[in-house]
Amino acid sequence: MDFILLEDNELQDIFDIVNDFQIIFHPYYFKEGKFEHYEEFLEDKKEKVIILDRNMTSMIFDYFSKGKLNSEFDMIMILFFLLFCNINSLQYNIGLSICEYADFKENDIAINQLNKILTYLSVIPTMVFKNKLMTGNYEFKPIDIPNGFHRHANYKIKSDLYMNSYCSILKIAEIYLSELSIKDKILTYLDWYYDRLQLSKYDITYAILLFTNYKTIKAPKNIKSKNYEKIIKGCKNQAWDIQYLSSLDNIQHNLEGEYFFATNDNNLKLIFMACNYFEHAWISLIENRMSKKDRNEIFDLIESKSKNRVKPDCSKEILTNLSIELEENIKEKVMIC
Repeated sequence: MDFILLEDNELQDIFDIVNDFQIIFHPYYFKEGKFEHYEEFLEDKKEKVIILDRNMTSMIFDYFSKGKLNSEFDMIMILFFLLFCNINSLQYNIGLSICEYADFKENDIAINQLNKILTYLSVIPTMVFKNKLMTGNYEFKPIDIPNGFHRHANYKIKSDLYMNSYCSILKIAEIYLSELSIKDKILTYLDWYYDRLQLSKYDITYAILLFTNYKTIKAPKNIKSKNYEKIIKGCKNQAWDIQYLSSLDNIQHNLEGEYFFATNDNNLKLIFMACNYFEHAWISLIENRMSKKDRNEIFDLIESKSKNRVKPDCSKEILTNLSIELEENIKEKVMIC
């Protein structure tokens, strides 16, 4: 068992500093990346798991394998993050981030990174993180030790949730490249989405933020490129981002325990907060972002689509075929341009 000694108000100080970084999210305890319900959290005896996105996982891997990061700020952030998680017994889950990595790398490379990160997190005592922060010596000697974990799986297999998000992003990209008005972009997307995919509040929230030109939200990378492959890669990256949030939502509704999410991606932070800040998620977002006339038209569509809605068949085969169809639509748009 890993022990750490904390003095006076050090625990509260750690909570406060992690708050400042705004990298941990939960629909109740960290709704805006800021800690709420402090005493309730400490008294909560449920198993606590924290899901890391690719950005956080990569930083941890680079930090320990190289001994440092280019940014001192990032090293301090990672040390406080790991310190917070360890003293609060949060279990690390990096499975989704390894799946994302395997989408662009060979499976063996992804598996090796998974086992190395799990080894780093299991062998470095929590007190080391605290001492690094206290002394201001944030660098490590590069850690080169045999893997203590030997997990094997095919991380290239795409989950249904990922394929759902990928199809959603492809449709968003297709509509984004059109000349439709803001209202018609949202109507076109929702009309299609309700008929074809499993509903995720995060898919819809992202679409609304993007189509209403929210100032800091980003479209899929290279969306306006003339290179079709670059557009598709950008859509895949965006789909992975949304999939973290949709998976978190799915897990929270179907498994015991408390599940947290860690990211330093501003786009992801905004989508999570926009979806969880308002009482009725993206419905309230539409009210906040659209004129009364336009939002009433959107709500009428939602009401008609929701009445006696039969969930579409979202099997892997159907989603795969749908993604191919949507990719072809984007290819045609690029060729026309």
